[in-house]
Amino acid sequence: YADEDTLVAGSASWLSADGEMILPHALPKVIRHFYAKPSQLLQEQALLGYALDETTLRDLPHSPAVHIAYTTAGYMQMFRMPLVSGRAFSGTEEPGQHHAVAIISERLWREQYQAAPDMIGRHVQLGNVSFKVIGIAAATFVEPQLLSPALHTDIWLPWDFHSDFVDMPDSGIRAGHFYLAQLKHPADRQQFEQEIRPHLQPLWQQASSHLPHLAGRQLHFNAHPLRQVLLGDSSQQSLWLLAGSAALLLLAAVNMLNLLLSRAASQQKTMAIQAALGAQRTQTLKLFNAELTCLLLAAGGVALLTAAGAFQLLRLFAGDMLPGARQLDVDGLTLTFAVLLS
Repeated sequence: YADEDTLVAGSASWLSADGEMILPHALPKVIRHFYAKPSQLLQEQALLGYALDETTLRDLPHSPAVHIAYTTAGYMQMFRMPLVSGRAFSGTEEPGQHHAVAIISERLWREQYQAAPDMIGRHVQLGNVSFKVIGIAAATFVEPQLLSPALHTDIWLPWDFHSDFVDMPDSGIRAGHFYLAQLKHPADRQQFEQEIRPHLQPLWQQASSHLPHLAGRQLHFNAHPLRQVLLGDSSQQSLWLLAGSAALLLLAAVNMLNLLLSRAASQQKTMAIQAALGAQRTQTLKLFNAELTCLLLAAGGVALLTAAGAFQLLRLFAGDMLPGARQLDVDGLTLTFAVLLS
């Protein structure tokens, strides 16, 4: 993402009275106090939450299931959401405005609405509410998958319609929700964290003081760098994958060397005859290199097809576990790396 070193994903760790982790990424309703009066360290901010269950589109006869995310205008700004048509959320969709509008994904638009050219301005029915479509997010939009690489949003709705969060009491906490922010300077992350952390706990304690079963529990606010939240421990998985590939490459190189030596040994008689007929050493080498080049070009074509197939398998089987696996492809960077390595 553009300026990704300034992007952070804020959430709270919810701890029991004895310090045991209850929820690692949660958001209490009292976070609205900080959203309403944002820190001077921020350039942009957004709330992001997900519907726990799939919802059906009631405006279509077969009622397909869709994944919904609730957010604010800053989400589209921070992650530079590209649009096929229409517009992103703006100040008119901020919390408290209650404008029933929606942005749908290009995949949903093409698969369920057959890429209808008049989609902007039409309505989609979710539950008892009809939402006016104001934008279509392009398929090139790489959604920040904060909970899982398997998560793909079909429809983005304004935060006001997130009833699971908005309608809960002030003492409520929802798992898997985030307070996203773009800092003015990367070095301000810890200062932003410290602005919220000492005030969040007292606000929540005051809201939950009438609930004895919540006594002693704590909220610990963290503003993690976006990259850390997205990648998690996948760096180690990627390194093991790279190590396995390097070992395979080494074995292939040794096998190739053995084949070249064997071929050279089997051609000794032919080379001796060529030398007896007056062939120069450079001519013999040129012929040998020409044969080798033809073999390598043919093997390179097969290798590219194999790599493309391997990427498809990674997307299919590891796309839900390894962040970024779905973006893998044979491109200019891949080819340049392969040529240099070869």
